[in-house]
This record gives sequence, C-alpha cells and structure tokens, in this order.
Amino acid sequence: MMSLGFLIKMEVEVRAKVKDPASLKRKLKRLGAKFGRDLAQKDWLFYSQEAIRTKKQRPGNFLIRIRSQNSKYFLALKGLTNRKGVWEEYEMAIDDPKQARKMVERMGLNLVLVFEKKRTPGKLGKIVFCLDQVKHLGSYLEMEIITTKERGKAAQQKIKEIFQKLGIDKKDTVRLGYPQIILAKKGWRFLGER
Repeated sequence: MMSLGFLIKMEVEVRAKVKDPASLKRKLKRLGAKFGRDLAQKDWLFYSQEAIRTKKQRPGNFLIRIRSQNSKYFLALKGLTNRKGVWEEYEMAIDDPKQARKMVERMGLNLVLVFEKKRTPGKLGKIVFCLDQVKHLGSYLEMEIITTKERGKAAQQKIKEIFQKLGIDKKDTVRLGYPQIILAKKGWRFLGER
C-alpha cells in the first residue's frame, strides 16, 4: 500500500461525572498533574439539515463547531466514528467568528446547540485533561489522548486505568461528548457507536 505521508489523528475522550471537584484536583496533583489557568468556553454547534430532521447521527456524520475561548476563536470539524468518545477532528484558529458562521450556514448547516463551560485544563504525562463545570450538566473530568485510529483502543484503556487510580467508579464514566449528552436529552440518537 502506498503511504500518503500523513496519519489521520483521532481524538479519544472519556469523561466522568464528578461529585467533588476539589478532592479530584488534589488526587490529580498527587499523581503528578500540572494545571493551567482557567478558561471560559462557549461553543456554537452546527449540524446538517438531515441530522436535525431525523435527530440521528451515525458514523461518518460531522458537525462544525465555532468556539470562543478567552477572547480567541476556533473553527473545528468533528467527524463521528463508530466508537463512542472517538472523533476525527480538524481545528484551526480564526479571527472572525461572524464570518465563519455565515460560511457554515451558507454550506447548509444550521445552529442546533450553544453551550458554555468553565474549564481548568491540565496535563498528566502526555494525557491532556480538563476539570469542567458545564452549564446545566454539572462537573466532569475529561481526559483526552490524540492518537492514530490504530491506537484508539489502547488510548481508551490508558484513560480507564487513570480513572481507576483516581477512584472514579466505572458507572460514573460517560463516553458521550457534552453536546451528545445534551442532545440525547432532547431525543437525539447516536447510531453505530460501540
């Protein structure tokens, strides 16, 4: 097989509902975690008209996200894979979110969801994590590893092992992203994920 000279990167995320964020932060510090400064994020999510009509998403479907983060803006395309918590993602900084929104809407995508969160980012070795306070959802720990498709399962296992060290019960883990959690409460279904 001919090599194209690049690998498709995958974003492997696992979340856990958190009852006591301050206690969890202390446990993360004991494991050697380093924390960054707090961020305020607001996301605008755009979906296809078919997704809105059927309230269904399946592997291969995508969404466009415009994010405001501490006066900076980002545009992302996120493609749903067949594994919960694993997205194909492309992101870039943008200067003009209003113009980006006009472009996205002109392509036929519609704004479906706007949500906000306060985020405390950090790193534990090569793993990026965030302690999130999500408006209308509560507190979560999100761990993320950027990897290749072939190593996605190993990345998920690594995150599970860290959750065990932190004393996070398996029943508190969530494989859906925040938008999926919110949309599932509104009757949306996410098909083909395992």
